[in-house]
Amino acid sequence: MLAIRQGGDRLYPRAQFPEHQVIPGLPEVIRGLAVSGPWVTRECLTTEDSVPDGFAPREALLQRREMRLRVMMLVCGYAGGEGFA
Repeated sequence: MLAIRQGGDRLYPRAQFPEHQVIPGLPEVIRGLAVSGPWVTRECLTTEDSVPDGFAPREALLQRREMRLRVMMLVCGYAGGEGFA
């Protein structure tokens, strides 16, 4: 899971735990964005993008499987230097 260090503590952004469960596919997205650091990863998860039909990746992951595949395409593009739209 995504953890952000603040002082000596690790904070786990609430956006990754709707209804106290882990979002399906989220661990793979976090690993794919790890090189960018936790703050950028958190921002990417919650910012709307045109590839998953205007959803933020976090919201798209909560949708049907096809949307999860689109999010993974975004992550692969981001890792290749394309960034989010």
